[in-house]
Amino acid sequence: MSIRSIAASILEKERTSYIFLIIMLSIMLAPIVFTALTSFKTREETFQWPPTYIPHTPT
Repeated sequence: MSIRSIAASILEKERTSYIFLIIMLSIMLAPIVFTALTSFKTREETFQWPPTYIPHTPT
């Protein structure tokens, strides 16, 4: 194996690891962000359909 192919293999593994970590971080932070944004909504705005993600009238 050449050094270039080994380096390419390592870079590919690192890239895959970072993509996986970013996806997992997004999944874990989504409920926290949703809770924080919902805390600024009125009761009506919280339960309306379709839901809004940014409050129109922050409380």
